[in-house]
Amino acid sequence: MTNQDASGKAHIYNIQHFCTHDGPGIRTVVFFKGCQLKCGWCANPESQSTKDEIGFFRDKCRMCGACQLACDSGAIDIRSERRINRSLCTRCGQCAEVCPYDAYKLFGEYKTCDQLVERVLRDRPFYRKSGGGVTASGGEPTLQLGFLIRFFHALKREGIHTALETHGYFPAEKLASLAECTDTFLFDIKHTDSAAHQRHTGVPNELILQNIYELAVVHRADVVMRVPLIPGFNDDDDNLTATARLARRLSQQGTLKGVHLLKFHNLAISKYAALEREYAYGTTAPYTAERFDHIVGTFRAEYPNVVIGG
Repeated sequence: MTNQDASGKAHIYNIQHFCTHDGPGIRTVVFFKGCQLKCGWCANPESQSTKDEIGFFRDKCRMCGACQLACDSGAIDIRSERRINRSLCTRCGQCAEVCPYDAYKLFGEYKTCDQLVERVLRDRPFYRKSGGGVTASGGEPTLQLGFLIRFFHALKREGIHTALETHGYFPAEKLASLAECTDTFLFDIKHTDSAAHQRHTGVPNELILQNIYELAVVHRADVVMRVPLIPGFNDDDDNLTATARLARRLSQQGTLKGVHLLKFHNLAISKYAALEREYAYGTTAPYTAERFDHIVGTFRAEYPNVVIGG
């Protein structure tokens, strides 16, 4: 399964510069479009679909009408509550181009490998000073695996550090190819129980657990485990303890460098609204300080090398 087009371009939806939480040093993060998992808490709903999408941010609109005039398909009516008739919308992006208030955003564009390399190399001075590099994120970059490997090899030829943020659900036979061109893996572990994992993400976790083991123990890759903490899903003491014990085992037997505990937030509410999607966790409250301290303490009782993020 891939959303890479026939001409060998990658389908991305964003490039962020000067990031400091996606691998070592200052980094440029390239966000790839498309994901197999269906996580209700996803903070980047614009990443999930393999198709281009138009988001409408109502709070930015000043009712100037430029979008309606530019829309050749007649999909926009500024008097309508929904604003975009998505059955008519061709996702051409004209509304986003002409809106002077950035009320519309086109999520999705295609880039060749050369175009992406040229773009990220503009930040090379920051990589050199900070020990940073380029991180592929998503969505799930391994959905566009052929492009990702070519992109990373091109960066390695330029002496650029590469990192991959992944949910780990990719073909095991591709591990060697990925390990060859990836300096750091930021590897999500969402739940240790396969049935619970499938109920909440749409896929079981056996392949994911196999892949992180193979990377850390067999390939001796630089692996950091990331645990997105989700209220009512994976933050109970039993799963926290099991996840911490998995981390301890991978550290003792392999090359796991540590664990990042990612604190739950629901800051994506505006993006779900802009895409007219239901957000299952929109009313879920963030952790209290007391509850979060308990979670961290439970994890550290089994595995102390923990960094807190969010």
